[in-house]
Amino acid sequence: MKPHKAYIRAKRAFLAGKQCLRCGRGSPLDPHHWAGCAGPLKSNFKLVMPMCRKCHDWAHHHMALAREAGFLCPLGCWNDERRALVAFEKNVLRPEGSESKV
Repeated sequence: MKPHKAYIRAKRAFLAGKQCLRCGRGSPLDPHHWAGCAGPLKSNFKLVMPMCRKCHDWAHHHMALAREAGFLCPLGCWNDERRALVAFEKNVLRPEGSESKV
C-alpha cells in the first residue's frame, strides 16, 4: 500500500466515532496536528486532535488563543516530535476538574 493511502486509512480510523474537541460536533472532522505535520509527526496520531472544520480553521487563525487553550503546542515544539511529545504529556486536554485551560 502506498504511504498516502495508509495515512488516509489511519486518519479515517482515528476520526471514526469521535467529536470535535473544541465544540463537540460530530463528523465531518479534520485531523488537527497539534504540533505540526512534518515527517513522522503526520502519522503520529498521539499528537492529533479531532476538530470540525470551523474549529480547525479557528485554531490556525487564532494561534495565540488556540495555544493558550491547549489546541496548539507551546512555542519551540512545532515540528519537533521529541519536544512535542513531552509538551503533549503536560498539556493534553484533561478531564473535567483538572488544571487544563480548556
